Amino acid sequence: MICDAQSLPDESDGSGEVLVIGSGPVGLVIARRLAELGVGATVLEAGVDLPDGRDRDCLNVEFSDQVLEGVQLGRTRQLGGGLNLWGGQLARFHATTLDGPRSPWPIDADELAAPFKIASRLLGASQTMPTPPDFMPDMKARMARFRLEPIATTWLSAPKWTRTVWSELERSRRIRIVLGAAASAIVLDRTTGRVRGVVARTRDQNRRVFTSRVVIIAAGTIESVRLLLQPAEDAWAQPWHELPWLGRGFCEHLEAAVAKVAVQSQQRLADYFDPAVGYGVKQTWKLFGRVALDEAEDLCGVVMLSAPGNLRNSLAELRLLLRTMTPRTLPHSMPKMWAAVASSVREVGPLAWRYLRHRRIGSYFRGSPILRASIEQPIRWQNRLELATGFDCLGIRRVKLHWRTGCEEGIVLRTLAERAAAWIEAEGMGRAEIDPGLLHDPEAFAQGADEGLHHAGGARMSVSARDGVVDSNLGVHGVEGLYVCSAAVFPRADYANPTLPAAALGVRLAQHLARSMETHRRSAA
Repeated sequence: MICDAQSLPDESDGSGEVLVIGSGPVGLVIARRLAELGVGATVLEAGVDLPDGRDRDCLNVEFSDQVLEGVQLGRTRQLGGGLNLWGGQLARFHATTLDGPRSPWPIDADELAAPFKIASRLLGASQTMPTPPDFMPDMKARMARFRLEPIATTWLSAPKWTRTVWSELERSRRIRIVLGAAASAIVLDRTTGRVRGVVARTRDQNRRVFTSRVVIIAAGTIESVRLLLQPAEDAWAQPWHELPWLGRGFCEHLEAAVAKVAVQSQQRLADYFDPAVGYGVKQTWKLFGRVALDEAEDLCGVVMLSAPGNLRNSLAELRLLLRTMTPRTLPHSMPKMWAAVASSVREVGPLAWRYLRHRRIGSYFRGSPILRASIEQPIRWQNRLELATGFDCLGIRRVKLHWRTGCEEGIVLRTLAERAAAWIEAEGMGRAEIDPGLLHDPEAFAQGADEGLHHAGGARMSVSARDGVVDSNLGVHGVEGLYVCSAAVFPRADYANPTLPAAALGVRLAQHLARSMETHRRSAA
């Protein structure tokens, strides 16, 4: 069922349900998995079907250091959240991110293996994966000499859920989606230390209380941390505000064109880098590598090929953008149709132009192929989100971002560019000319890199309250019934775009809650 918050009573009882904040891909995957396990969920979405000026105002972030443009471009407030801007790329964490000797994650890869499969299914991915090309085993062995390895990401056939899925959500008896309900404070019983629900603001700035004994914040990295930072409704600090890592460790993927390729063998270059399609699945191969910075820290990243002269790829990307710009359901009246198109253009237009301007996807302009690197940032204590002094149009405190890059990112970009260039030359594909700016001053080059629109950190997962904000089951340390599930909980960002890993964590959380509720029911009986 989908309804509007303004049509509900001042207090909505959800004591027998799980309350999920955010209707993006992660929040709705959690709700759908809970429903499959027989648990009801109420999903609160701050926006409605299409965003307007008020929604964009509520997403504004203040900056103190370097400006991160992606926090304005890569986020939206509407039903479906990031599903409306997401291209549909699926990538799992590299195994060493969870299981490596330097891993800060308190869970291992085996614990996410099954949730990854379930999350992929719920997101609409094909369960039949294309097989690697015949030449891949030999190429993998040769690639290892340059401390690289092949890694593939897959794509959804459609970046947004189908009308069938939305129809199921509208008819569902276990899932209730409430639009126009912007969570502004967590309601906590200070005597028992247990969550009682959330206070939300409607679009006409009225107050609504949604009660529940289980609250999951799944509103994306920045909005999840923003809600955690908010004081209680009576202006008292919340107990988790004393956790030292709250808001800290914010990070982003940095992306940059690192080299031009003078092609020697178009066929060999295309054999590896051209997207492969099989069984309805699009698969893109990249070069993965880790760079050791010292004995205690390393960073990883991928190198990919952008081919501006590839018209086929350009047309495919254009079709994807057009599908993304369409509303979830087509309005019947012409005025509403034009309003929907205009809203979508305002949301997606700047994002599409950014992709074309930075050559992150193919364009219609011919030219030499470009090697593009995407890397994770080191976790820095000083990179953080905190509450700003200003308020948005709903009367909720904004956030301020303190974020900077450093020399480490430049080292990783240069190292991966050098490895990829050497491998391409050894394979007879061509000669790669690394950007002189990257070779001369890597740190300055990294400062000018693009953002990957993959925000993470601020509520990191940890074993102890001293080292993070949530435990291995995503429960906020020291608070009963409050959970966070978004890329905010990542202790490190890995190379992967965060949607699938965060959704897999959501599946794992849903299964944990369903088991806990079943155990409680049995003990009560």
